[in-house]
Amino acid sequence: MIVFILSKQVDCMTKQFPRFLYSEDSAMVACGTEKGFNKYLDKYVANYKYIIGLKLLDQTFNIKLGATSFDFSLKDITIVDFDFDSVTMSFRENSANMVIANVKNASFQLSLQWRIQQTTYPYINDKGSGNIYIKDMNAQLQILTECTYDICPNQIVQQFPSFLVSIETIRVQLTGGESWIYQSMINLVLDSIKEPLGKMIQEFTKDEISDALNQIFSHSKPVKQFQSFTDVIKDERFVNKWEIRNGFSYFQLSGYTWNTLNYSDEFIQKQMIDQIIPNKYNRELQIAIDVQGFNNVFYIFHKYKDYYSNKFKCVQQPKVSFYNIQAIVDIMINFEGAEYTSSLQGTPKIINKNCIYLEFNQIEVKPQNEDLQMQILEHMKKVVKDTCYQVDIDGINLETFYYVFESNRIHQNTKVCIS
Repeated sequence: MIVFILSKQVDCMTKQFPRFLYSEDSAMVACGTEKGFNKYLDKYVANYKYIIGLKLLDQTFNIKLGATSFDFSLKDITIVDFDFDSVTMSFRENSANMVIANVKNASFQLSLQWRIQQTTYPYINDKGSGNIYIKDMNAQLQILTECTYDICPNQIVQQFPSFLVSIETIRVQLTGGESWIYQSMINLVLDSIKEPLGKMIQEFTKDEISDALNQIFSHSKPVKQFQSFTDVIKDERFVNKWEIRNGFSYFQLSGYTWNTLNYSDEFIQKQMIDQIIPNKYNRELQIAIDVQGFNNVFYIFHKYKDYYSNKFKCVQQPKVSFYNIQAIVDIMINFEGAEYTSSLQGTPKIINKNCIYLEFNQIEVKPQNEDLQMQILEHMKKVVKDTCYQVDIDGINLETFYYVFESNRIHQNTKVCIS
C-alpha cells in the first residue's frame, strides 16, 4: 500500500468590479441537504466515462546506476479505462465548515510510450510501449472554502488541508525494449517509477474531485451576460464562504443585475436587504431570492432601455412585492397626458430552464381605463419574459421547482434536477 499527503493549494480567476461585496450584499442564497448534494454529485460522476481518452502529463525519471544515469520518459499517457465503486461527500459542522469527499475502490488503466536514454557516453537508448494498471485506490479529500478579498475577490476559493490517497496495487507492463541495458534494468526501472506514478494519479484524482465539487459549490463564470442583451449581466459572485449546518450547507451570492456601461450605478442598498436566513427544508436543494433581486432587474431595464414603456410611458421603474402566494407589480403610467397607477398580480414561472418571470393574471388601473388596462397587461406579459430573473448556478434546472413565498422573497425548492 502506498500513502500520500497533499498540502493545500489554491487556484482562481478574478473579474474586477468597482467594490467588493460582503454578506449583507446578498440577494440570493442557495442551500441543500447532504443527501441532495450527494444526489447532485451522483449525476455528475455518472458521466465519468468522459475521462477515458484524457492524456496525463508526460513524466521523466532519472535513474542512477553506478557512475552513470539514465532518463526514463513516459509520454502519451492516456486513460483507456477507469471505474470506481462510489464517490460521496459529507458535511462536518464541527470541523470548521469542512466537506469530506471520498472515492472508493477506483481502478485505472493507462497506455503509454516509453523511452530510456543514457545521460553519459555511450548514450545507449531504447523505446517501446506499455500499460499501467492501478487497482483498489481509495481517496479522501478535505475541502474548506474561503471568500477571499486579496486572492480571489468575491469567489469561493477551495482549500485542501489534506488529501489522502491509498493505492493497493500499481502494476507496470512495458514492452518493446530490445537493448541489453533495458533488459538488465527493467526491474530497477519498475521499482523507481511506482511512487512517482502514484503521485501522478493522486494529482489527477484531486483535480477531478475538485472539478466535481466546483459543479456544486462554484461557478465556471460567476458573471454571465444577460440573455438577449449584450450590455446587461447577471452577477452571481459569492459574498461569503459556504457554511455547514447540521445536515445541510448553504452559500450566499450577489444575485444582482448590472448595466455593463455603468458599473458605478449600484442598485444594492443595505437598508433594502433583510438577511436571508437559510433553513433546512425537506427538499434536497433550495434557492431563496430576495425581492430586491427582481426590483433590480426592473431598475436596469427601465432606466437604461425604457423597456416597460409602449404606447404609454412608464414613469418610474416597476416595483414588485411578494404577498402570500402572489407577486404584485406596481407601475406608474403616463398615457395621453394623464397619470395612471397600475397593479398587476402574477405568479412565478420558468422559461429557458433557468429564468424566472412573473405570469400576470390580473390587473387593476386607476383611474379606470379598459383600453389602457389591456395594453399594459399584454405588453408586460411579453417584456417580463425578455427580462426574466436568471439563475445561472451551473447544472441547475428550475423547471421542477415550486415556490414558497415570504414577505420579501421567494424560495424555490426542488428534487435534484440536472439540465
